[in-house]
Amino acid sequence: HQIESVVILTGSPPVPTFNQHDHEKQVESNGKVCETIINTAATCGINHVVLLNASMPEWVPKGYREGKLIARAAASKFAASSDDKGAVIIYPGGIYGTRHTASGFSIPLTLPMLPVSYALSLSQRLGVTNALETAIPYMFKNALCPMVSVKQVATAIVKAATEEQYAKTLSHISNDEILKIKV
Repeated sequence: HQIESVVILTGSPPVPTFNQHDHEKQVESNGKVCETIINTAATCGINHVVLLNASMPEWVPKGYREGKLIARAAASKFAASSDDKGAVIIYPGGIYGTRHTASGFSIPLTLPMLPVSYALSLSQRLGVTNALETAIPYMFKNALCPMVSVKQVATAIVKAATEEQYAKTLSHISNDEILKIKV
């Protein structure tokens, strides 16, 4: 039995917006485009979608957050529409690896980001992250997630798209689950 999946990786980074036009572009690229893809998948008879979303704090730029929430709602609605449908929403924190610009320029982010990820992991293991999230949830909830590698995220996406356990249900893969993936 082979699962046919649509994997949705569209979106833009959580950059601040300073006008309504930029805000709307964030909502469009992070939410409405994903929603359209998910609805089109349903119309085409696809039974499984995988959505790369984000683990994000409350204070993330509003257009980015609104868009990501629209995409999440669309994936949830898709999974709930039939017993034969399933959706997986993947929630990484920051992702490190090499970024490629539209002009083809490569920006290696592993070197500066890997130490930050290790520091955040240590903070989590020592209980500092939990203490801060409990004390000031608006500021720290989902803001101190250890970063994950692009290879870990890619592996999570492939598993979500191909493994039977994700076939006919709504599943969530958290940043902590992504961190456990060995690549």
